[in-house]
Amino acid sequence: MEIKIIETIGIGLVVFITSILIIKSLGYEIQLDFGRKIKGLINELYSTVFGKKYYNLCEVYDDEYISVDDFETLLNAYYNKQCEDTKIDVILSFSLTREDILEMSRNIGIARDEKLIIYDHAEPLGIKAIIIDGNYSKFPFKYNDKITIWNDGYPEEDVLLNLTGVDCNIDDKTCSPRPIEYDRWGCPITNDKNRGEECECNSQCRGNLICDETDHCCPAGETWTGTKCGFQHTFTILFMQLKENGKEFKPIENFREKVELGRNTWVELTPLKNCDDRVGLIVEEKYCEVPDQNLLCSNNNKIVDKAFRDTNKAILECVKDWEYDDTYTRVEGVLPGDNVCCIEGVGCVGGYTGGYNYPLVSSESNIQFVSSHEMGHTFGLCDEAYGGGTCTGQLFRTCENKYCSPVGGGMECEPGPNCCPNKPEMDSIMCTDPGICNRENECSYAEKFASTSYSHLKKELNEYCE
Repeated sequence: MEIKIIETIGIGLVVFITSILIIKSLGYEIQLDFGRKIKGLINELYSTVFGKKYYNLCEVYDDEYISVDDFETLLNAYYNKQCEDTKIDVILSFSLTREDILEMSRNIGIARDEKLIIYDHAEPLGIKAIIIDGNYSKFPFKYNDKITIWNDGYPEEDVLLNLTGVDCNIDDKTCSPRPIEYDRWGCPITNDKNRGEECECNSQCRGNLICDETDHCCPAGETWTGTKCGFQHTFTILFMQLKENGKEFKPIENFREKVELGRNTWVELTPLKNCDDRVGLIVEEKYCEVPDQNLLCSNNNKIVDKAFRDTNKAILECVKDWEYDDTYTRVEGVLPGDNVCCIEGVGCVGGYTGGYNYPLVSSESNIQFVSSHEMGHTFGLCDEAYGGGTCTGQLFRTCENKYCSPVGGGMECEPGPNCCPNKPEMDSIMCTDPGICNRENECSYAEKFASTSYSHLKKELNEYCE
C-alpha cells in the first residue's frame, strides 16, 4: 500500500514540476514562489506518508527574494518558535519604516503588541523581544536590502533581524556593504562596537551602550575598569545640550572639555575632592528640546513659572527617554552662548535651578562657577544675600515667605529670619548680590563655599565618599 502511495506521490510531483516549467516557458514570472511551493508540496505529501514535516517552514525562504506578506509570515514564525535553529538570509522586495514594523507587530499580536521591539541592541536580551539591527534613519530596512533572521537569547529567545547588505542584485544576489551614516557632529554611526571596545563617540557603540569617559563602550552609568564595565562612581553628573523651542540647534564646540571643567570645579570646591575618583561624568551628545528661555526673564510671574516648570519637565523626560534613570546624581542642561536670558535694567541669568535635587540649567560660558553655585542649591544651600523663610525651590525665590526676590521686574526686599543651613558670610560662592537687603557687611563673593556652607555640604556629600 505504501509503495503505491509513494508511486502516486512521485507521479504527482513530476506532473506538478512539468506544469510549472510550462508556465515559466510562457513568460510568466514565478520567481518568488517557485521554490517554496515545491517545498510546500513535498512537505504536505511527506506529512501524509510519515506523519511529520519534511522541512522547516523558515528554510523555504532562505536566500529568497521575499514580499511583505512573506516577511510578516517569517516574523510570526520565528517569534512563535516554528523555525527551530534555522538562521536565514532574505532579500526584501519592499521598504519598511519603523512604524510599519510596529503596526505589523500589533496586527499579528506579537512582541506584546510592539512594546518589545528594540532597535540596535548589543546582544540578545532573552525576554522574547524583536531586536532590529537596521540602519538609523526612518527606514530600518529598504528595498533590495539583505537581512539575516534568527532566534537567540535566554531564557526567552528573541527574534533578531540584522541588516547585512544593501542594494542587492536580484539575479546574482550580490550585495554592496552596509553604508556608514554620520550624526550631526560628523561622527560615524556604525553601532558596531560592543561592551569594552574603544570608541570616539556614542554613535559607534551598539545598543544601549555609550562611550564613557575612558572612551570605551559601556552601559549608561558604568565605566571601563581596564578589564570590564562596572559601576565605579557613586556621584555622577549627567550633562546634556539644550535646544530652545523654535530656534536652530547649534552644537557647543568642545562640549566635553567644557563640562569636564564644570565637573572638576564642583569637585575641587566641595568635600568630593576627597574621593575624586568616585565622581563620574556622562556627556550626552543628543540635544534636549526646552521652552524658549527668554520667557524666564519675563516680568510676568505666571509666564516665568510655566517656563521654569516646562523646562524641568522636558529635561527629566529626556533623561527617561535616553534611559539614564537611576544612573546619575545630578543632571545639568547647557545652552550655547553667554547667558540663559537677560532682564532689562536688572541683569542677565547665567544659570538656575529649582532647589533640592532639581535639574540645573547653565549657559555655555557659565558652566564652571555657575554650575557649582547652582549645584549648591540642589543640596540645600540658599543664596546668602537673600536669607529668610522656608526653602521651596522656586525660580528666583529661595524661600516661601519673608524672602528677598526679584518681583515685577524689580527687586523687592522682605527680610526675615534665616532658615537655610548657611548664614550670610564673607567670601562665598553662594553670595549673589550683597546689596540686596542691605547685607553688604554680611556677604561677599568668592570662588569657594563659606565655612557654614561647606559644613552643610559635608553632611550631604560625605556618603558619596564612603
